[in-house]
Parts: sequence; structure tokens; C-alpha cells
Amino acid sequence: MRKLCMLISLMFLLTGCSFQGQTANEIGNSKTYQFFKKNNYNPEQYTLKLETDNSQITIIKKDNQMYYNIESENGQTTIIQKDNQKYSINHLSKTYTAEPVVVYENYALGYLPEDLDELKKTVYKTGYEKIGNIKYLYESFTYANGKTIYYFQGDELKLIRNQEILTENAVAFVSLNNQIDSRKFTLPKSYQEMTY
Repeated sequence: MRKLCMLISLMFLLTGCSFQGQTANEIGNSKTYQFFKKNNYNPEQYTLKLETDNSQITIIKKDNQMYYNIESENGQTTIIQKDNQKYSINHLSKTYTAEPVVVYENYALGYLPEDLDELKKTVYKTGYEKIGNIKYLYESFTYANGKTIYYFQGDELKLIRNQEILTENAVAFVSLNNQIDSRKFTLPKSYQEMTY
């Protein structure tokens, strides 16, 4: 999987984006909408797992709580948002900081649709794109700050690419479900709060 992610990132950098056969489709029949509907996606409660060439990303949302974790060879970074607080956890030093949150940050923005009903009504572009030796069907959705492109093999979502004005990133899709591990929203008991 890591080789695939590295290859994907390298291909995007070297070749850029070469969409073939873009056409606007009918509203509501996107493979993307059908995929999220089939997987009972609920924007208020989910566990999303993604991978890049060197890290595993887990995003968990339950109502107004958000858990964001990245693990790589260089370590682990975790952010928890709950009770109007943002906790940044340093696993190496076994400490965390807390700061008030006015607006919760949506770490899945650009990867997951915010609203399935809106996704169903959205016009999108589709076509085929070859990445490495694999030909993917893609569906591209434009929103206010950029676009999200979903890549499929058959009915399975394989890759997600997010393009914004100044940034672009690609991830391999691993899994999405409604199972929530509520323990992830609990700060480690042995960790010490750092104040500034």
C-alpha cells in the first residue's frame, strides 16, 4: 500500500493532472454518492482511515467531538476537539495542551462530503485517468475553495485527491464506517497538561 501511495504522489507531481473525457453528468447518479450511501455514511458519526506514502490517518467524528490522529515513522500526532476545547497531544513527551475552540475544525473536509443530500444534487465531472499502471474512473466535485476527486476501481473507492487554491494532496482510501471507539476522545491519564 505504501508503494502505491508513493507512486501516486510521484505521478501527480511528475505528470500533473491529465483528465480524459470530462463530461458533466446527470445529478444524483454519481458513483461517489452511491458509494457513501451504500456504506451508510453519516456526517455526524464516522471513523475514516486513510494512508499516504508514509503515514496512517484516522479521523473520528461523533456529534461535536473530533479525533484526528497521524502515525508515521517519525511519531504520532493527535488532536482531540470536544467540550469547546482543542487538545494537542504530544505522545513523545506524554503531554498535551488545551485551548478554547470557537469553531470546530473539520479534519475530513475535502475527503468526505458534508451532506449526502447536497452531494446527490451536485453536478460533477467524470472520466478515466491512468495513475502508474492502473486506470481509474474518477469523479470530480467542485466546491467553494477547490475540488475533491474520487478515484474508483469498479465500485470500490481507492484514492481521494483534494485540490485547494494553494495546496493539493492525495491519499489512499482505507475504510469508512459508523463504528466509534469513544475511548479515543479521552485524554491519556498519565499525560500532563502543559500551560503557557
